[in-house]
Amino acid sequence: MLNVSAVKSPPSPMQVMKSGTIVLMSNDYSIFKIHKANRDVDPVNIKTIEEGMKKKFLLSSFPIVVNKNYEIMDGQTRFYAARNLKQPIYYIVDENIKIEDVAQLNFTRRWKKVDLIKMGAELGDPTSIELRKRIAYGATLGYGVMSILVFSRVRQDIKGKTSGINSYEEFLSIISMSEDIFKTLNIKRCGKLSKSLFEIIRHPHYIHERMLRMLKRHGGDFVVLASEKENQLKLEEYYNREAKSSDDYVKLTLKARVK
Repeated sequence: MLNVSAVKSPPSPMQVMKSGTIVLMSNDYSIFKIHKANRDVDPVNIKTIEEGMKKKFLLSSFPIVVNKNYEIMDGQTRFYAARNLKQPIYYIVDENIKIEDVAQLNFTRRWKKVDLIKMGAELGDPTSIELRKRIAYGATLGYGVMSILVFSRVRQDIKGKTSGINSYEEFLSIISMSEDIFKTLNIKRCGKLSKSLFEIIRHPHYIHERMLRMLKRHGGDFVVLASEKENQLKLEEYYNREAKSSDDYVKLTLKARVK
């Protein structure tokens, strides 16, 4: 059974660790800090937790976890909800926990790639810093995070380490060509269409001017289809039309696609 202790100020390490896992309680919200590398908190989730706490306050059974500096490692949403309701904060101090551990072990609501990128950027990872810059740039144009990661050729593991990111120049070139296609089709940007475009644009025989010519002539009836593969095949169909009349024609096919 968890041992709950009420404290008005941060206890000494001896008090926290002397008999296994001790859950502490405090009404002093100011002692708790938000770690800059932790993921952003969704206000909707805070409201949802608040409604649950109004019915039955169970924070003593599900305490937040802080490190030795009283930075919240796990339980930001529960902390905000309890504070908004002026309820006491129940917490566990783990002197050895790191924010990377929380990202890897959080099973209730797994960290998204954007959360991992934020964490990596705040911890000084150069690739994550670059990706955060690209995501911010893409947002000004209306692109979602997943589209930007696709255009950046990103592969990412649970610890936030990234590999395979392309050059910024190539990234901007892909964005520019995608913008041309979206404007020609006069449709909104979306993730599954962005992935299809990326696969076509990076084809070694792709000629952008040809795609725009075919879309202007035949793309007026284009609608976003149910899957990325369907979009990809449809765009290839437009690209491959009127082959005999084009000197620059090299057919795009799935078999020719670079993996």
